[in-house]
Amino acid sequence: MDVDPQLAANSELPLAEARQDLVLKTLAENLTVSLPRVSRLAAISFDSPDAELSARIANAFAENFIRNNLQRKFEASAYAREFLSDQLKQAQERLEESERAAVNFARETGIIDASKGISRGGEDSAQSLTTSTLVQLNQAHAEALAKRSQAERKWQAVSAAPVLSLPEVITNPAVQQLSVMRADLQARVQEEQERRTAEHPAVRQLQQRLQEIENQQIAVARRIRDSVKTERDIAASQESAIKRQVDQFKGSTLTEQTQAVQLSILRREANTSRQQYEALLQRYNQLNAEAGVQSNNVSVVDKAAVPPEPTWPKLPLNLALALFMGIGLSAATILAREQLFARLISPDDVKDRLGLPVLGAIPLWRSDKSLVELLADPKSEVSEAYNSVRSSLSLSSGSGLPRSIAFVSTQASEGKSSACLATALSVSKLKKNCVMVDLDLRRPNLHRLLSMSNNVGASNIFAGETAVAAAIQPTKFPGLSIITGGPTPPNPAELLTDDNITGLLQELAKTYDVIFVDSAPILALADAITVNNNCEATVYIVEAGRNSPNAVLRAISRLQESRSKIVGVILSRFDAGRMGYGYEYAYGYTYESRDA
Repeated sequence: MDVDPQLAANSELPLAEARQDLVLKTLAENLTVSLPRVSRLAAISFDSPDAELSARIANAFAENFIRNNLQRKFEASAYAREFLSDQLKQAQERLEESERAAVNFARETGIIDASKGISRGGEDSAQSLTTSTLVQLNQAHAEALAKRSQAERKWQAVSAAPVLSLPEVITNPAVQQLSVMRADLQARVQEEQERRTAEHPAVRQLQQRLQEIENQQIAVARRIRDSVKTERDIAASQESAIKRQVDQFKGSTLTEQTQAVQLSILRREANTSRQQYEALLQRYNQLNAEAGVQSNNVSVVDKAAVPPEPTWPKLPLNLALALFMGIGLSAATILAREQLFARLISPDDVKDRLGLPVLGAIPLWRSDKSLVELLADPKSEVSEAYNSVRSSLSLSSGSGLPRSIAFVSTQASEGKSSACLATALSVSKLKKNCVMVDLDLRRPNLHRLLSMSNNVGASNIFAGETAVAAAIQPTKFPGLSIITGGPTPPNPAELLTDDNITGLLQELAKTYDVIFVDSAPILALADAITVNNNCEATVYIVEAGRNSPNAVLRAISRLQESRSKIVGVILSRFDAGRMGYGYEYAYGYTYESRDA
């Protein structure tokens, strides 16, 4: 295999190393070894343009694997014997060190045969003086703790109750004697009070004596209660003293236990070292007996032969796969485009998918001018487009232009209000007396397009606050007036009733030739249904490339179910050049005299 010197220079390796690296990489990429789970046969294959080279490499891998397997076993046996010999020496040294450490530790700590007691749960430790004393102190501490708890509960009961109602006070002889004396004095006081007044010296003397008896009785009761507290304090002091002794003996006992545990650890290490030494010695003897006897468990079943014809690539299979994959991807792409990502982007889409006539396609303008400025220019593309819409509306019925026209869209911000204003302005140029009515009470927009006031409008008329004539405002365009939406009401759906809309349209029809109505979007709102149902014609606004056909068809179905008459569709924001209609539509908008 030849290696390009330039390639070796670029790889920053010597030529020999670059050649070896390339050979290894080629072998790794093209060699395949498969071992099925249900079989003990391994298949080795190598892919290359040279059939003879592929067979040689596959056979060479199998033969070298067998040779390396035997060599590895022989080397592993010799290495194992040498390794076990070193391990035996180390194990013997560890055994001697661990036994010496256990004996020295037992001599230093004075523990004789401590492992036996530790192995049976520490029985020898429990026979020591420190452990026995600790057990007795634990028992005494438990008794003192119980006595202190009992005295504590007794004191809590005594301290919370009145002193004269305590059982210890009631059963006390001195208290009982004072109680008898107090009862006798109380009887004498009552007899004296029956014969004398409370201020009599004899009565007052008896009352003083009675008060002294009661004070003595309370003092005796308090001394009895204080004795209970004293008992509690003594019990707590005794418990603390015993606990301190227990803590002192705990340290000594733990030291003894730690020493015993350490001795047990040392002896276990000695036992473990002895077991390891015996196991290594046994294995070393077995290897010495088996030395020189080698067996091979790998053999070649079938050598690789030179294939009569190439196995890959398979041209018919590749062609079939490419054909099926191309058909599948094409079908998936068409399905996604038609069903998931379909949009109404051209007049042809509107006619084919919606089945409605196209009144006009309004071009997307990229000028800094506003809509009103563009409409004021009779030669602009936007102005020409709405003149076409005006002509289509005039031909939409046998009676000519409808008296009332509603403009509706699927969603907000599709150019509905702009289409209403532009169409009204185009019709007013024909010496028609026109009026625009903004019945999108949720988001009125006509007054913004004309930069007019919205203080009084349709919402005031429907609420009964203003007359129709007072809400009409003239615009700067001759023959065009407007009724704005007015202040946004809290209940637009309640104001836009059939009676209110019919009354307004009938009142305006007495004065104006054509009434243009800007209604709310159709989806998710009931306002547009009522507004369009009361107008003679409905113009549907669709923004190019925004809505799916299914969404627009659902909205149109709602209008048709309410008996609204849809005369056609206006495609707004239509980019003819981007959609592939540049020549046709640009010619229609810019056709004029060469001299002009």
